[in-house]
Amino acid sequence: MGVKTNRIIIAVNSTPVLLVIENYTGSGYFYLRNNKVNFSINHSAADLDLLGVQRGRLHYLHDFNEDNRTITLVDSTQWFVPVEEQWKQVKNWKSNPELLIPDNKPPKGEFFIHTPTSQSVLGINVEDITQ
Repeated sequence: MGVKTNRIIIAVNSTPVLLVIENYTGSGYFYLRNNKVNFSINHSAADLDLLGVQRGRLHYLHDFNEDNRTITLVDSTQWFVPVEEQWKQVKNWKSNPELLIPDNKPPKGEFFIHTPTSQSVLGINVEDITQ
């Protein structure tokens, strides 16, 4: 796969890359070695849907509570991360808090994808646990 950006071709082989396409316009960004890279492709929004682009919404991590294994998003919702190995990843996200929440949901909770690293964790809304 190659993406042309400012006349430089960036080739990505055997590495998962999370492309964030802003408003499905054909332009967006991805991270390469912790650097945010903007890109533009020559496809219409309809073509992007045909390519199997997964839709989602951008969100931001506000804080986390290590004792309770919960993350708080900027909208003040709190999410419990039940898998301990995934929680270890979350502790490194504070320095770059950008998250993508895909529209395709698991049976319970939400997936949170850290856009700079493409790491994914499952979060369960704390309100759903306490009810």
